[in-house]
Amino acid sequence: MSNVKENNIESLTLERQLIGQMMLSQQFISSLDLTKALEIQSEIGGRLGAIFMRLGAVSEDVILSVLSQQLQLEIMGNERKLPSASEVIDCCIENNIDTEWLLDQQAIVWVDKNAESFINYAAKDPFAETLLSALEFLCSPNTLTPYLINSQDFDVLSVAITGLGKLQLGNNNDAHYLK
Repeated sequence: MSNVKENNIESLTLERQLIGQMMLSQQFISSLDLTKALEIQSEIGGRLGAIFMRLGAVSEDVILSVLSQQLQLEIMGNERKLPSASEVIDCCIENNIDTEWLLDQQAIVWVDKNAESFINYAAKDPFAETLLSALEFLCSPNTLTPYLINSQDFDVLSVAITGLGKLQLGNNNDAHYLK
């Protein structure tokens, strides 16, 4: 049984509108952009939003905005205040999450200040199977609340987390694993 908030799982049903259709109907892309991106996707794979960005058809902000609508998720930094680096590190320590692994997954976690049984996490792909299954296991029985995060906010927070983590560990990575 998943411990991710139910309204977010429901948004992943097949009934949802596809991102390409949403972007086309909102006039962020042309039908030519969609056709070209779908051809590339069929040839080499990948996520359609990332392909649109590589083609220069749209910015990351547009992709996040449409994904936010599609998945019914808030975007950290826009609609919600980002957690501090120490909040992320504290949550990682409490839940035995390796911060390097978490940052490699392009994700952050922190405890919801309003409900301690809720753990928030933000990621570029919050429903990536590896990330989601690991967080569900490590953070059980807490309820996970997913958010989207843009690259710039993630990168800034990632640098702060890495720097603070090194300070707390005294630049000795072995100390982290021996705790």
